[in-house]
Amino acid sequence: MFKFAFIAHPIDLKQIRELVPLKFLPDFILRKSLRFVKPFVASTVKNVVSISGKQVEGYVIVCPLLPKQILDFNQEFVLSRIIEACRLGEKLGAKIVGLGGYTSVIGDKGTTIAKNVNIAVTTGNSYTAASILELLFQIAKEKNLDLTKSRAAIIGATGSIGNACARYLAEYVQDIVITARHTDKLEELKQNIENISKAKVEINLDARGAVKEADIVIVTTSAPDALLDVADLKAGAIACDVSVPKNISGRNSNRKDVIVFDGGLIKTPSNVKVTINTGLPEGVLYGCISETIILALEEGFENFSLGNNLSLDKITEISEMAKKHGFHPVKIS
Repeated sequence: MFKFAFIAHPIDLKQIRELVPLKFLPDFILRKSLRFVKPFVASTVKNVVSISGKQVEGYVIVCPLLPKQILDFNQEFVLSRIIEACRLGEKLGAKIVGLGGYTSVIGDKGTTIAKNVNIAVTTGNSYTAASILELLFQIAKEKNLDLTKSRAAIIGATGSIGNACARYLAEYVQDIVITARHTDKLEELKQNIENISKAKVEINLDARGAVKEADIVIVTTSAPDALLDVADLKAGAIACDVSVPKNISGRNSNRKDVIVFDGGLIKTPSNVKVTINTGLPEGVLYGCISETIILALEEGFENFSLGNNLSLDKITEISEMAKKHGFHPVKIS
């Protein structure tokens, strides 16, 4: 049976205390101690069965750094820790490793990591993007939303997932507004979109301003705090938040006219058994680990979703693979 590995990291100190034998340390000491903790296996992943009957199994390996540490620590140190985690997966017999959360964001989004290990590497971002787009198109159809007359807003448009969604949606919508922290990268993306589509592209550095008139909103950032509130959305808007932690607050408001859901969540064909708390319903996994599993089922042991400019063809390809094995996106509000 083929094996895969998936690299994860804790979101907060609460998760750390559930995973490592340092739970009784005060917060500030625990936080400082994490740089000295080596990557470790936190969970096996079993009962992974395709609708074809094919099976794989794997491991969740934790790189014990918090999101802010991954972003703020010396990049070479962080990359060395992630590579160490990938090599652990390699020693355990994995043929492919997926990069989860902020481990897929650091540096050149997996490219350097892939050069330093002897197994295939993917960020899982192609299937995450594909699942977001599939649900958005499905909901738009249910709401009778004419995409050709619609405006889309991508918050975090220069990231791997945001970039891919922006380029893909531009083929369907009338207008698209993109926002991120770096103007130069936004200008490059704007030019790219205008070269491949007829959509009007606007750059807006203010997230709230960007969504004000948007019918479709995708939020995919590495921001540690919420950038938007449900109150900022246009009446009748469809909004997908794929950020971890979530970047759209106020979901318990009385805005019944809008649809806000978490993106990149996948229903598996079998009730996959993970021995740690994922915070997700049974049988639901994140898109990034789902892509890793799908590629293992396909025996696609070559680098797949790496770098910032994902191939739109690969988004279509992984979507077809997913359907073949019985994986499909699920809307969780």
